[in-house]
Amino acid sequence: MAAEWGDVFNQLDKSIYHNKDGIYIDNDEMDTLSDELDDVGDQYDQLKKTHWWGDFGKAYDAAFTNKQAHAVYRRADAFKKSPQGQALKKEVKEFKGTVKKNVEVTDVPESWKKGDMFMF
Repeated sequence: MAAEWGDVFNQLDKSIYHNKDGIYIDNDEMDTLSDELDDVGDQYDQLKKTHWWGDFGKAYDAAFTNKQAHAVYRRADAFKKSPQGQALKKEVKEFKGTVKKNVEVTDVPESWKKGDMFMF
């Protein structure tokens, strides 16, 4: 699985890079990236058929349902309601508006338009 994720990140390095105008995404590489992500998905499907999937689920549940995890949840909720949390929320909202106003996505591959993850 680590090798498959490595392939995804290597393909990302080939597909996306900075140039003088900003970030460039090479649409010709997107099908290859999609294939690499499919390979990762296949690995997860295979993993679901092993005992490791259940073991991971138990470990995940134990990590996020203990006393320490609940303390983090309480602190996160308190931060969200604090003046600092409200200020951060405002800044993120403004950033989102700026991106929406100033970033144009063009040449979206057809396969992406059909997916649930991307709304173009």
